[in-house]
Amino acid sequence: MAVKTDEDSNLILCKALFKNSLDPILLTKIDGTIFYANPAAEALFGYTKAEICKLGRKGIVDSLDKNLSLLLQQRIDYGKAKGEVTMIKKDGTKFPAEISTSIFSYAGNNDCTFMIVRDISKRKLNEKQIEYHSMLLSSVDYAVVGVDENFKINYWNNGAEDTYGYTESEAIGKTTHKLLRHKKFLYKNMELRPKTTFIIDTFNKKMEKIVAEVNSTKIVDNSGNKGYLIVYHDITDKQQEKEIKKKLREHEHILTDQLQTTNIDLKIMTEKLKATNKELMLQQDYLLNLNQELEEREELSQALNRVNAHINSKHSYDEIMEFILEEGVKSIGAESSVINLLENDKWVVKYSYNFPDSIKGQVKTYGESPTSVYVVNERKAVAFNDAVSDPRVDRESMKADGIASLLVAPILINDAVIGVIAFYRHESQVVFSEAQVDFADKLASSLSYAVENSKLFETIKKSEKKYHSLYSAMNEGVALHELVYNSRGEAVDYVVTDINNSYETLVGLSEEEVIGRKASDIYGIGKPPYLDIYSRVASTGVSEKFKTYYEPLQKHFSISVISPDKNSFATVFEDISSRIEYERKLHKSEEKYRNIINNLQDGFIRVNTESKIVMVSPSAAMMLGYSSSKTMQGVEVKTLFSDSTQLSGIIHLLNRKGEVKNLESTLIKLDGGSFYASLNCQYHLGEHGQKKGIDMFVKDITEQKQTEADLEKSRNNLAEAQRIALIGSWEWEVETDELSWSDELYSIFNLDKKHYTPTMKSFFKYLHPEDREFVSKQFNTIVLDDEKVKFDFKVVLNNVSTRILTALAEVTDHDLAGNAKKIMGIYQDVTEIKLAEQEILTGKSVIEAINNVFQESLTAESEKEVVMKCLEVAEDLTGSEFGFLGEINKKGRLDDRALSPPGWSKCETENATELLKDMEIVSYWGRTIKESRSQLVNDPNSDPDSRGLPDGHPPINNFLGVPLKEGAKTIGMIALANKKGGYTHQDKRNIETLSVAFVEVLLRKKAEVEITNHMKRLAQSNKELEQFAYITSHDLREPLRMITSFLQLLQRRYEDKLDDDANEFIEFAVAGAKRLDNMTNDLLSYSRIASSKRQIKLVNFEEVLKETLQNLKVPIEENKAVITHEPLPTIKGDAKLKIQLFQNIIGNAIKYRSEKTPEIHISAKKENDHYLFSIKDNGIGMSKQHLDKIFTIFQRLHTHEEYEGTGIGLAIAQKIVHQQGGTIWAKSEPGKGSTFYFTIPIKPTN
Repeated sequence: MAVKTDEDSNLILCKALFKNSLDPILLTKIDGTIFYANPAAEALFGYTKAEICKLGRKGIVDSLDKNLSLLLQQRIDYGKAKGEVTMIKKDGTKFPAEISTSIFSYAGNNDCTFMIVRDISKRKLNEKQIEYHSMLLSSVDYAVVGVDENFKINYWNNGAEDTYGYTESEAIGKTTHKLLRHKKFLYKNMELRPKTTFIIDTFNKKMEKIVAEVNSTKIVDNSGNKGYLIVYHDITDKQQEKEIKKKLREHEHILTDQLQTTNIDLKIMTEKLKATNKELMLQQDYLLNLNQELEEREELSQALNRVNAHINSKHSYDEIMEFILEEGVKSIGAESSVINLLENDKWVVKYSYNFPDSIKGQVKTYGESPTSVYVVNERKAVAFNDAVSDPRVDRESMKADGIASLLVAPILINDAVIGVIAFYRHESQVVFSEAQVDFADKLASSLSYAVENSKLFETIKKSEKKYHSLYSAMNEGVALHELVYNSRGEAVDYVVTDINNSYETLVGLSEEEVIGRKASDIYGIGKPPYLDIYSRVASTGVSEKFKTYYEPLQKHFSISVISPDKNSFATVFEDISSRIEYERKLHKSEEKYRNIINNLQDGFIRVNTESKIVMVSPSAAMMLGYSSSKTMQGVEVKTLFSDSTQLSGIIHLLNRKGEVKNLESTLIKLDGGSFYASLNCQYHLGEHGQKKGIDMFVKDITEQKQTEADLEKSRNNLAEAQRIALIGSWEWEVETDELSWSDELYSIFNLDKKHYTPTMKSFFKYLHPEDREFVSKQFNTIVLDDEKVKFDFKVVLNNVSTRILTALAEVTDHDLAGNAKKIMGIYQDVTEIKLAEQEILTGKSVIEAINNVFQESLTAESEKEVVMKCLEVAEDLTGSEFGFLGEINKKGRLDDRALSPPGWSKCETENATELLKDMEIVSYWGRTIKESRSQLVNDPNSDPDSRGLPDGHPPINNFLGVPLKEGAKTIGMIALANKKGGYTHQDKRNIETLSVAFVEVLLRKKAEVEITNHMKRLAQSNKELEQFAYITSHDLREPLRMITSFLQLLQRRYEDKLDDDANEFIEFAVAGAKRLDNMTNDLLSYSRIASSKRQIKLVNFEEVLKETLQNLKVPIEENKAVITHEPLPTIKGDAKLKIQLFQNIIGNAIKYRSEKTPEIHISAKKENDHYLFSIKDNGIGMSKQHLDKIFTIFQRLHTHEEYEGTGIGLAIAQKIVHQQGGTIWAKSEPGKGSTFYFTIPIKPTN
């Protein structure tokens, strides 16, 4: 009695557990053999345990499922795996299954596997339904939101994203009342009616209010999970309409009361409106003026930057001064300017612009220069806009010089005035703006810097005393430095040599702490601050000025650097922290107001009483193609209108109505282009109500006009498209059942509009009986579910013609309860389109079938495989149960080439294979070959040529036969049988098309097989020949050596005893034997090239040539040959064969030399996938007719007396080249040498 092991006991226990498991369990081998299946597995697959074990894995798993191989590989890699595969039940149905499998050891075997199978068909179906429902919900325009029982969003459709602006990822996990900022209407444990509807205020991502009609439905799934489906319907427009109507009613009562007020109240209201209007106009004027000022300040700031850059350049002092005057004149819009400097308490004209040269050097006393004196006292720039009348200036002098306006700014150094800069307007008065006055002040400041820089070191050099008093009194900090250089002459540090009083105030360091010390020690850092700038200034002598923020002091500084010589420099700096902060605040303020102006999308233009533009908003300038508002000032406004009389019309309307509203006009841009504009105009009034001009508000309506034109064009195109595309539209009033059709719809149904009134009931009469219930359900979906639908259906016209229509419909209006009120839709006649689609699908199937056949032919090893694939493709394309493919034999009878497996399985005759061999061509199938045309027989028993069927032959319900033709000759046929529903003429055409491909593929495969067999025979023959050559040459050498030895022995012993003829005969015999030995030796080498195994590796042809020349050293030296070469490549190959190749060709070049010294040149160049080598010599050459013979084995062009050799050297060279997939040839002429060419592939062939 066998003793149970622990492992046996464990297995019994496991089987008991498996037997009672609800999950199907299989125990298998790695190779797929099943040795156990539990009852749950029997129930799932419909097989008994024994049947499952017999079938194995292949019998219950769909082998076409790609997941199977992935699952098995995963199990091999990790010992376990989990995934989804398609499995097959006993009744043939396939189902998706989730597989969990792992490898375990049993009875010492490590190739057992444990597998749990779960049928997930229902889960997959649910997933598809969920996916479909999700798709439907996503296509709904309303916001559809799903939440769990904690009111967190778990579904967010496209309509919700469109309505509220939040993407799905932004919404998921949030609560609706927090995300959409509405009051809470869902609470835990609350009971909702099946459908609850109410209206609430919600807010989108941009915080815009959206009034929503909310439909909330409680949902409980099969697992008891609770949640809600909420639909937010945006009714903002409707709600606003209600609010407006409500307000209108309220205003109606208010207005009725106001009509009863007194005339005094009306006057008060009028005055208030006037005041408000005036205030608004003043605010508008302020904003526009501010924008123009900002633009002006920006331009002046850029001009000032150009001036400062010029001051810090290498230009001379005079050039800088002249540039300052010219840039100032251009920037301010002046016409001339001068710089007057104080010298000995008198004003001297130092520089001028646009004045006669004679003015330079003019001297005036204080009394003669009241303007300069006034500006000196003010210590800031002053504008004298009316120079002729202003008492502050010398009016007589102004008149004499023709000056209408002037702007003068003081030039100060250390708060002391050293001169003035003045700008003049001559022809007309001008009011200088605040920005221009500020610019003049800043320009004078930059001018003082230029004067200061030019004089600072000059002053220092003149007098130490003056130097100290000058810079010690300066408010700016001043420091003098000496540079410290390393051994390479690089500046690495600098020493402070002197400072002024302001330095200590600004920096906080005294003279004792800095003078004589290195900057690196003073500031406690490795590299002193701004060393690069300071050394550059000291090196070039070009002054620089820069602004910086110094972190240790937390201050902003403006630093000027100058250098009197290469090794020293001085810095003048001031604390500009407060100025920087002021500029920051000013910039922020300017930016704020600039944004206000720039965001005015509608343009604004103000014209004066002379019809000239005096004020323009940036948006208007942009509309009209101008670079800025300033460039439009002074333009005649009438030039903006394409119709120059329109301005007169505007003035006429203003005089009559007081305003112009929505006047459409065409305006002209600066570049000559035009655009449509809508104008609102009103008079611009002064403080006392006088007309000062016209204010025009311009709106670009080009896009609107284009949209209107496009809309009209679309309407016309739509009508025409409906006619062409056979599309008709309809509207259905659900409550009244009124149905209206477009004209095209009457045409589609072939009905007279005068005699037919459409209703839903009458429409249903035209539906095909098969589609009436389907179409009814679609309309119920629209009405009850409020869903947009699209579907195809058939109609029967005139009780004869069946047409296919496509319908698209949706609810376009609802009643107060939210029910469908009006439905609109279209019907399109798509009959021809559907038929064309069917033809295209059929054609595509035929093409795919042909491709399958050709693909199979490329990989199939035998003709039989290709024939079987042809038959399989024909059966699949027609839906045939079985078939065969036959070929006419030499007797004129039919032989079977392929019979489909289903045909064999139903054939109960034992000698079934014999039935289809050497068949007589008879019956209806025989007509296919006899008549050489296709036969379509859907009732074989009634066919006059029917012969019946052999015993055991499967029944034939219908038949399709198509001849196989090679040109006009019929060589066989395809026979197909038992298509469900019978064969069609389309089936016949499809198989006729396929038959052409079948013949082409079969003939090609037959030729391919023949060629393959021939190549095998040829390869065997070559192998035998090579073996024969090897054996022959090898075995011949021994008797040849014996003959040669004995002949030489005979010559030595009997040379004196034989006469001269006998000795000569012996010499001939010895020479002949030696040549024969050489020939057999060469033949042996020739045969070894093919028989020996090659050593393939990277071969450096430089080394190959080097070894070749070493082997040929003796003939090279004897003939004094000169051998040169170009760089040679490295290629994969057999090094020994390449040496032999070079040696044979170069050896021949030396052997067949001319009277000249042999010169041989070797070269190689890359061409595509190979290298082309050439070996050129200056030998005796050869004629062209011999070039084809030289590579033939033992072929010689000369006698043995002329040149030694066997004539096999070039044959060996050719065989070496060919063996690596290359070619070899030669070019030559007698007396001109020869060139041998050969190619070697970069990748060696097999």
